[in-house]
Amino acid sequence: MNNSITAAPRPAAQKATKEERRKKKQRQFIAMTAIVFVILFIFSMCITVIAASIGAVDATNGEIETNSSTPDSGKPGIVHLSTYDEAKKNTESTENTDATEPETTEKPTEETQPVTTEPVTENVTEPSEETKSYTDDDLFYLAAAVCREAGGESEEIQLLVANVIINRVNSSIYPDTIYEVLTEYKQYGTMWKYGVSFPDWADDKVKEQCYSVAKRILEGERFCPENVLFQAEFKQGSGVYKQFGDDYYFCYYG
Repeated sequence: MNNSITAAPRPAAQKATKEERRKKKQRQFIAMTAIVFVILFIFSMCITVIAASIGAVDATNGEIETNSSTPDSGKPGIVHLSTYDEAKKNTESTENTDATEPETTEKPTEETQPVTTEPVTENVTEPSEETKSYTDDDLFYLAAAVCREAGGESEEIQLLVANVIINRVNSSIYPDTIYEVLTEYKQYGTMWKYGVSFPDWADDKVKEQCYSVAKRILEGERFCPENVLFQAEFKQGSGVYKQFGDDYYFCYYG
């Protein structure tokens, strides 16, 4: 009885494994080589394109410099701007001289007498859109507020209503814009809740009057001191500036 156990070597299997590893490494090498060649090819193409672009730009600049330095070369299709501009200026100068010569020679001597000037005090225009310090929205909001607060009242009351609103805008204890002053919580009717707009009953005539009042205030007219910040149906603040019946009290803040 043979008790010895021997492990038979497997040279074929080991050889096959080594062969697979070698082939795998070859495939990886071939793939890496291909990638490198592709990258080098793309890089060379980029260099070629850039070089061609630079050469084209240099050639164009050289042609421009040649054309500008030889204005009399006579090549068709090339316009020399400097020569053209100079000729145009000379032509215009000659035309202007020809046009002004008859006036200087034929003008009567009486017209050359000095004319006295007087200060112009008429035709005062209103501020233009470029110089005014308020926007169209400001004008709309202020006019709508005047209409809601005193649409059917006298112009004096309307001007004071608008003036108080602007005083609040300019005061440090109230918001900085007309819209924010009007929509502050429970300050001007229900505008804090529903926004600023003309009432439904206001016709074109009433709106026109309110716009006129608002525009006068926005353009700088004032009808009460800066510390008159209250307008209500009752007294408040530190004292009454003006009172109109029992409905309008314009009062000082402090």
